[in-house]
Amino acid sequence: MLKFVRSDEVQALLTRASVAAGMPLSLHAVTGEQESPRIVSKGRCDACAHVAKTRGGRAACEKSRLPASLDALRTGHPWPFVCHMGFACVCIAVLPEADADGVLTLGPYCPAEANKSLDNDALRGLAKLTKERQVELPFALDDIHLAPADSVPAMAEWIRDDLASLWREANAPLPPEPPPDTATTKGKRPKRRGDKRFSEAYNAADLLAALAGNNRGEARKLIRGALDECPTGARAVVIRRARAVAIAGAVLEAAERAGFDTTACWERIVALPTSVTDLKKDTELTRAVLTTVESLQRKPRSQGDYTALDRILSARLAEKITLTEVAKALGVKPNTLTRRLDRQLGKTFLQYLASRRVDHAKVLLRETNLSAGEVGRRVGIADPGNFSKLFRKFVFMSPSAYRAQFRSKQ
Repeated sequence: MLKFVRSDEVQALLTRASVAAGMPLSLHAVTGEQESPRIVSKGRCDACAHVAKTRGGRAACEKSRLPASLDALRTGHPWPFVCHMGFACVCIAVLPEADADGVLTLGPYCPAEANKSLDNDALRGLAKLTKERQVELPFALDDIHLAPADSVPAMAEWIRDDLASLWREANAPLPPEPPPDTATTKGKRPKRRGDKRFSEAYNAADLLAALAGNNRGEARKLIRGALDECPTGARAVVIRRARAVAIAGAVLEAAERAGFDTTACWERIVALPTSVTDLKKDTELTRAVLTTVESLQRKPRSQGDYTALDRILSARLAEKITLTEVAKALGVKPNTLTRRLDRQLGKTFLQYLASRRVDHAKVLLRETNLSAGEVGRRVGIADPGNFSKLFRKFVFMSPSAYRAQFRSKQ
């Protein structure tokens, strides 16, 4: 588990999650009823930093966190608790397939429903820890985020699901790659910087391409598609709000790796969990995500308009499409198109084509009664087995399971 958690993909995911949630997070392993030293942490607050340096502070944190960690492992659900300083936190079990039981902790934060001064609770907690009467706090509480109580457990669930997806990708054999187009075999193959950069479930690379190409209609459709895949239930609205935040974070991570200036967007995303609190409709959530990331269209360090490419691919998805043919239709050399996709999206032409095929397949599965085999043929994959493998690689479930999940919500 240590090697996995320290990988670039997981570190980027946890950094993005901490920024999007507006609060620190940490990961510990729990064996029996003992907690390991902290494996990873992202974000910080002045109060926690001060307590960690205080004698007995770390032990007090562990003592208040461990019961919630054990309950989270036992139930498999997010487990809110109040720490010894009077701050709210949430624990959730992660990576059940790993050798050790991992527990992710989000917090501290202040529930918006109980918005009150934290000073008195913090003073009492610090006095109990140091055995000294505190007249005033030696740290500020301004960096403790105000968040709706139900949004933090939902955010914890999405972080857990993202980690689980990366874990499965890292430990499962990859399906065989299609044979490369002859144009890409001439000369030296462009160097890749890694394929697993963010959760494909959020269509982050395709959404970034739509934004970079100023194609708001396509961007809006991709966001709605990701929201449509949320599970149903009593907390459906809360989960959709959390996914909206996760979508925005995934796009910004992809944009940052592709060389965009994301400074203004990261500042804006901190307020996103609070701004979606009262939103219930997918149209409202979609608008909130676009508002958060739309400045990427105006301030990129490198441009990329994929509208023409998407139009060509959409018209010929059911056919055999080669890099040479598409490059010719765009009026560029095959190597130029290859380098552009790799530099700006971190994808090869075949990976980009596969993502477009899966996106269109998802629409057909949601909006028609066509069999999975017929859907595969309409997006250019005649063999049902190959179609199922490709679909699972992007969506982490079979085409039939995806359709059943969507139909159950209807």
